[in-house]
Amino acid sequence: MSPEANGSPFPDGATTQEKGVGEDVDPLEGVDLTIPDDCEEVAMKNGVTYRGEWRNGKQHGRGEQRQAHGVVYTGQFNQGQIDGFGRLTRADGSKYEGEFVKGKAETRTRPGVYTFPDGSKYVGHWKQDKRHGEGCETLADGSQYRGQFVDGLKSGHGVMTASNGDIYEGDFQQGEMSGHGRYSWPDGRVYEGEWRASRMHGQGTFYFTDGRKYEGQFVDSKMQGEGCLTWQDGSSFRGQFKNGLPHGEGRHTPKGGAPSPLALWNLGVRVKWLEDPVAVQTEANMSPEKPHEAPAKQNSSQGAAQSEAAAEGAAAAAVPATAATAAAK
Repeated sequence: MSPEANGSPFPDGATTQEKGVGEDVDPLEGVDLTIPDDCEEVAMKNGVTYRGEWRNGKQHGRGEQRQAHGVVYTGQFNQGQIDGFGRLTRADGSKYEGEFVKGKAETRTRPGVYTFPDGSKYVGHWKQDKRHGEGCETLADGSQYRGQFVDGLKSGHGVMTASNGDIYEGDFQQGEMSGHGRYSWPDGRVYEGEWRASRMHGQGTFYFTDGRKYEGQFVDSKMQGEGCLTWQDGSSFRGQFKNGLPHGEGRHTPKGGAPSPLALWNLGVRVKWLEDPVAVQTEANMSPEKPHEAPAKQNSSQGAAQSEAAAEGAAAAAVPATAATAAAK
């Protein structure tokens, strides 16, 4: 029986059997691809052979087509073209199961499944032989992406879970984390804000495991530009950063105290005061010359001055290469 003999490719006559995207989808469930026993194998052009049903001299119905370079298609044909449900395997072990439209993988009623040679798998929607629409990609190492695809690449909203436990939820563009998103690490670190090319870039907030928080600008996954670094005790440094360190104008405010005079910083070291330090009542309220050199015994006002240690922590908080790589695939 040809695919449309009863108006449907399904044995029960249904016109659609749409299912949600997931790892357990069987794209050929309920589809009979059995080739009639009386069909003979026919040699065609370019080393192609075909065994299956015909109509008006054209491949039509159920059949199996073998190509010289190891590609085998078993499924439905329509007027001489691969069209309908089928299974296509390649010599490298990769396999696609699902729907075809005029010879190309394309979703009409249900998700298709593509299995890569290394065991990675994509379950989702297709258009013109490309992943397009809602889909779920699971890599061989266990990393997974669920979300939107456009022309074969991750684009739109999605959730990516890396094999090491990192999780990103947000926007993707051209296969990269780009737009707005939230990235969390298993150790408790969290970044929420803008992304570009799978790097923290733009305005965002970074939460450290020890309670520190940075709100401000990022460039290439480093604190850079205007920002405010706040310690767990409430003290803070507000000003300019470069490569994860205070750089430019800025001042710190101790817990419960008045802001220090405005100072000029060079990669974490105070160069000079830009305001009269005499205006500050006690030296304890001033930011030290080298805020990263914490005193052996720290009090509440001095504790806020350890800006380099915090800055180094932020600089080291770049997105792991494994996560960025997973996003780009």
